[in-house]
Amino acid sequence: MKNESQEHKVARKGMGTKWRSRSADFWSSRVAAIDNKTYPIYTTHEGRTHSHMQRKRGSYRTDEDGLEDEHIAPDSKKHRYSSQGKQAKVTAGFGGGRCLFWKVYTGNWCADKYVDVVRQHLSKVMRDDFPNGFLLRDNDPTGYESGKGLQAEATAGFGNRRIELGPKSPDVNPLDFFFWDEITKRMHAVEKTWPPDKVETEAGFRKRLRDTAFSLEPAIINKAMESMRKRCKLLVDAKGGHIKCD
Repeated sequence: MKNESQEHKVARKGMGTKWRSRSADFWSSRVAAIDNKTYPIYTTHEGRTHSHMQRKRGSYRTDEDGLEDEHIAPDSKKHRYSSQGKQAKVTAGFGGGRCLFWKVYTGNWCADKYVDVVRQHLSKVMRDDFPNGFLLRDNDPTGYESGKGLQAEATAGFGNRRIELGPKSPDVNPLDFFFWDEITKRMHAVEKTWPPDKVETEAGFRKRLRDTAFSLEPAIINKAMESMRKRCKLLVDAKGGHIKCD
């Protein structure tokens, strides 16, 4: 019997094989990519300094090789700092050269929260902006792949227009390999210009985070989406293993 790692690789290679022939224009104009992210909210200089130290690229590790250098999380014990439980939890979508929506939620992510995203945002996005397009998302069983989530997609009319990522695949999810990190970099760039005594309100942080997402330029959004063409080919070449793509 194949082990879990091999099962994952087979699924990932299958995804790459299915979509590798699509053009760069297909990815930038006909695909909406979505994902979830939790941002700790730091409002003081001390907290922001901690946040800057904690930043890392990606979140992938291979089962065989462990953590690779560029994907190692900073030592949480060495750089311990509490955000007092303040977090900005969001579900966002990108595609067609823009941030398509930015949905804030509270509590734990679940099927009902994804149903809300479909009804409030994705139904319109897929109907009006991507009538012949596809939704790219991961296979999260608590939300996207839940029975309620799948039914909501079907009711909204795009249940058969999905690009489902294989397990452990942040290297082929544009939000994971680019958008979340780009937003964080821009947030930090602004913060580094502030005096040490500046205190930001929680509401101010949330607004700045959202504004930063919507300020991403069409050219860089399209470039990130278009890289999926190359990434799918690399995925096949790597036989479903982890890929690196600049």
